[in-house]
Amino acid sequence: MQQVKKTEELIDTLKQQKISVKDCASRAQTNYGNKFEMLKKELEQVQAKVLQYIGSEEQLALDQADSALERLEEKCALLRETSLKLVSTLKSNDSLQILQFPQEIYPFNKTLQDIVLPSSDLSIENKLQGVRRALEQISILTYQDLQACFRPPSESLDVSESVSTDKGDPVKPVILQPLRVNLHIREPFLQWCSQLSFDVNTAHRFLSLSKGNRRVSHKDTQKYPIHTDRFEKEWQVMCRESFSSGQHYWEVLISSQWVYLGVTYRKISRRDASALIGRNSVSWALQLFDKSYSAWHANQEVKLQPAAYSRIGVHLDYTAGTLTFYGITDTMTPIHTFQSVFTEPLYPVIWVGEDVVATLCCLREDRGPFSRTTRDEYGK
Repeated sequence: MQQVKKTEELIDTLKQQKISVKDCASRAQTNYGNKFEMLKKELEQVQAKVLQYIGSEEQLALDQADSALERLEEKCALLRETSLKLVSTLKSNDSLQILQFPQEIYPFNKTLQDIVLPSSDLSIENKLQGVRRALEQISILTYQDLQACFRPPSESLDVSESVSTDKGDPVKPVILQPLRVNLHIREPFLQWCSQLSFDVNTAHRFLSLSKGNRRVSHKDTQKYPIHTDRFEKEWQVMCRESFSSGQHYWEVLISSQWVYLGVTYRKISRRDASALIGRNSVSWALQLFDKSYSAWHANQEVKLQPAAYSRIGVHLDYTAGTLTFYGITDTMTPIHTFQSVFTEPLYPVIWVGEDVVATLCCLREDRGPFSRTTRDEYGK
């Protein structure tokens, strides 16, 4: 009888615990649900304000352009009329009218000087830098910190990083421990692989394309036709493909370490010093030189630990706002991750130094860094 009583007490206790668990879960769901809902509403309010601001700036610029256009059209009509009058005056051979004519057209010249043409660049990015930085920080918090709460321990990376001393010693570069290349590490990346090809209309005249536009070599001047998309100052070439959502992965083989690899918006400059990827606000790049690695964006440099990679993996998660570079050997080593808010389609792009050859890998057939496909096609 005592055992029956104890069992019944345990049953009652478990029933009470179930009720308590349900109450606790309900309170947590309500609490966190409210927090996420508040955050969502505040982001939507900020989004509405930003879009409204962009729209108002656009309308203001268009109104200024319409006003200037209207005044210019009026002046153009008056100038045509004055031109006809000038022809008539010259034909009349009336010396007095001819001498007085410059005084009649003087007001037109002065009025034309008063018309200010509006700028075609709204400078939205400069005016919204604070918003962009805030969005980048929010993206970092949501993608890295919040996602890390649910990431299994086995997926965490072993990162060793030195910190600055009280004497103000500089912080040493972060050294990431290598990850072994096997199915549970590299296979997900291969599922997101993208077959890329270079766009010949963007290739600098010193760059030669081959292998179905998957290989670029820095050689003698090529006889490319004039094209508005062609890089004229920097030794760069963009890919034909672009990404505006989802996850994507590709790998590049390089003959020597004198390259920049990265992604860019299509509006990147083609004709001045700001065209180099990473040295502007519309591109992100990894610099691979023999004795120095760096990450570049908006002309800001992050020094990295140099290595000796001839094969680089690139993983883009457009939605999460991350761009990660990996060194591929018999291990897979994270080199650097950019965290940003992407707002336009991204095009893979590469800069190659003299005598350098870079090749976009065929990952749909390549299921490992030393497969038959890799050895036969690239001589590895």
